[in-house]
Amino acid sequence: MDRLKKLISSPTIAQKQFYATMITLTIVELSGAVTCLVDGLVISRFIGPTAMAAFGLTGVYFSICAVISFTLAAGVQAMCTAYISKGDITSSSRAFTIACLIAVVSGALMTVFGIIFAGPFARLLGAEGELYPLTTAYFRGAFIGTIPNILLAVLAPLVQLDGAGRTAQLSSLLVIVCDIVFDLLNALVLHLGLLGMGCATSLSYIIAFIPYIRHFLSKNTLFKRHTAGIKAKECLKLIGIGLPRGVSMLSRALGPIFINLYVLSIASTVGMTAMSVQSNMRFLLCAPAWGISGAVLLLGSVYVGEIDKVNLRRTLLQSINCVIVFMIPLSIIFALGAPIAVKLYLSTSDAAFNMSVEALRAYAISLPLIGLNLCAGAYLQAIGRKADTYIYSLSNEFIGIVIVVYIMGHFFGIRGVWFAFPVWQLILLSFYLIIMMRIHSPDKGLNKLLLLNYDFESTIGKALEGHVKTVEDAVELSEKMRKFCLDEGVDESNAMHLALCVEEVCTNIITNAFKENKNKGLIDARVFVNDELLSLRIRDNCPLFTMKKRVSSYRTNRNHPERNVSTGVVMKMADEITFTNTLETNCVSIRIYRDAEKKKAAHPHRAALKAALRAMTGEQE
Repeated sequence: MDRLKKLISSPTIAQKQFYATMITLTIVELSGAVTCLVDGLVISRFIGPTAMAAFGLTGVYFSICAVISFTLAAGVQAMCTAYISKGDITSSSRAFTIACLIAVVSGALMTVFGIIFAGPFARLLGAEGELYPLTTAYFRGAFIGTIPNILLAVLAPLVQLDGAGRTAQLSSLLVIVCDIVFDLLNALVLHLGLLGMGCATSLSYIIAFIPYIRHFLSKNTLFKRHTAGIKAKECLKLIGIGLPRGVSMLSRALGPIFINLYVLSIASTVGMTAMSVQSNMRFLLCAPAWGISGAVLLLGSVYVGEIDKVNLRRTLLQSINCVIVFMIPLSIIFALGAPIAVKLYLSTSDAAFNMSVEALRAYAISLPLIGLNLCAGAYLQAIGRKADTYIYSLSNEFIGIVIVVYIMGHFFGIRGVWFAFPVWQLILLSFYLIIMMRIHSPDKGLNKLLLLNYDFESTIGKALEGHVKTVEDAVELSEKMRKFCLDEGVDESNAMHLALCVEEVCTNIITNAFKENKNKGLIDARVFVNDELLSLRIRDNCPLFTMKKRVSSYRTNRNHPERNVSTGVVMKMADEITFTNTLETNCVSIRIYRDAEKKKAAHPHRAALKAALRAMTGEQE
């Protein structure tokens, strides 16, 4: 309980961002899990066990959609976070547009070919005899909603990055409610069988996409449609960055195919029904783990882009904390309550009941290990270790698990298949430790988990971080950062300028923005020093401060009645300033060049910015 209390009352913006991101992405994952669960319950209760076995074969369709959507989602969020950290909103919008275009084109192709070739696709997955027409019918209905299905996953992390996580939460709620209503309508009124179930799922995705359309067509969104300058090279770059995540999803698609075929060969339809129950519950049980790992990927990419080792460590440790808090209790509950969960699908008299209980119980045991492994794979991708990410992804739910299933199934029969899942997850976790041992890093202890090379922070020099809640904190941190700069060889003038920027910006936020946030505001400040410049990043969790508001607080005329003095002081001392609003936070980045020539080169930038400010505020020079 103390661990949970500590997790919820996170003291820093970074930790609060992790928790908020994890909740949003978990809800998104749960929407898919609940719809799959509802489909399974309605099918098993109202259509029959044979239809349930056929439904178990159709999970591959959702995994294929996930390959495309997660590849695009990982690629676009990595590119957008990199562009936003540099203040390049145009390139960020272009990456957003590219991801949407690829999603629509690929989804349209899948819809056409999926409907036309539903039969051969079902046969490829092992659907024979009475399973064939049932599986084919479901595919024809489900493929209709492929485009919104893909786009929902692509856009979920972007709305979180855009500070509108509630849009994703509303969409997820719509998916769940609509799916329940349409499934029951099909089962109790229309009686269209698995074709109706597939159509119900598709219609739910279409309706759930409406909040996203509303958000991205609004004027306040960070991401706009921007087709100018789109090149094939940039499209390939986006896909290449996100491919490791896509490979992970591909493993989720390919692994079940081979495992299902093997289960059918050694335990026939009874075994396949048990596997279907396990697979159906698997989406629900793993939703928190996917939400946690999604937060690791999104925030890890942000902090790698900012070369922020401190928050990168916090993110990794926070993910481990979340796995302990959420996945271990979930594992215990479903391991002990497996018979109760299986009763939702089958009666105790069904031939597959006992086998289903054993299958679900074995998988429940592996949940904490699955959570750790998903976070490890996401973290490897966030820090750019592509080769290790590919190995991890392919092994997790495809090559490694299939080999272990076949080996344990050969020696222990169908029971060996069920317990192959926790055994393999334990083996996979050791792979991370092997990677850790071969990394040449100065870190020791828990920091060794970061897998960072010696040169990770070499490009930014020395860094110092602080947290501010009061004006007194701002003054204290300002002086601390001034002394830090002096200790690093910065001249007194530049050190003083940076210290004044810290004090003025933080005091301005506390005075004006904390009131809007009901005095629950937090400020994180970070400075780094190298031979070329001083760079200051100040982030707060107050109500989003748009560029229009920033501009309205700046007046170049010192006699102007609305002139904000602190903004003017910062503008005078800084060589470069950028504002961004991401992850429901405001972030101002200030650069002060140590070299006189660099300062001179930055003057046109400052002059252009001031001219733009005058134009937007309506002031005369």
